[in-house]
Amino acid sequence: MMMCRVIARAIGLGLPFMLAQADAAEIKLLASNALRSAIQEIAPQFETTSGHRIVIAFGSTGNLTASIDKGTPFDLAVVGADALDNLITRGLVVGPRRDFARSGIGVSYHNGAPKPDVSTSAALKATLLAAKSISFNPQGLSGAYMLSVLDRLGIAARVRLIVPAVSASEDVAKGVAELGITQVGEIVSHAGKGAELAGPLPPDVQLDTVFAVAIAAKAREPGAATALMEFLGGSAVLPVLKAKGLEPG
Repeated sequence: MMMCRVIARAIGLGLPFMLAQADAAEIKLLASNALRSAIQEIAPQFETTSGHRIVIAFGSTGNLTASIDKGTPFDLAVVGADALDNLITRGLVVGPRRDFARSGIGVSYHNGAPKPDVSTSAALKATLLAAKSISFNPQGLSGAYMLSVLDRLGIAARVRLIVPAVSASEDVAKGVAELGITQVGEIVSHAGKGAELAGPLPPDVQLDTVFAVAIAAKAREPGAATALMEFLGGSAVLPVLKAKGLEPG
């Protein structure tokens, strides 16, 4: 009799877990590189509390929206707000969007090298001209904007630009480029790995980008995706955003 009670109790305790496992979903998330370090820390928290699993594909906003245009299946996207609005207009994601985080553009340099001065526009101009190579992605939000900044500074034809294979900060970390220009959040994700933040762009040439989240129109797991979107908008993620050089959206 005692053994039967023990078995029954074990089955009773295990039932909620088995039900949770049965309801667990695999969420396919597309996320901007600028949010990589924050998302990588937030995702396990959500998985632990929800029982769902997140499969993440990182990339620039331009590359991610291009993959959406090509029909890449996904459940949730966290990309630049303007690009997300365009996807909503075209019916590829479902509005309204939820603003998640804001990030400015920064300059990264190799750990151990002299820290470059980017505190003013004049200092930034001198630093960029002196650099042997500068990595940034013209398909990304920061890269596209920086082309106009280089024009404003009058040095567009004089700086040595290279397009990163993966990310600007990774190029700096590996020694492929002397400097990298990208979102501050992306640079912070490489801190201690070979690339460090020299500083954000000066205020007169800075651009804050809002990154927002919305559910795919053809999401295979809309319920789980909605739960993740709600979690991303919750107070639990705020300390993570701050620690990763981001501001709440």
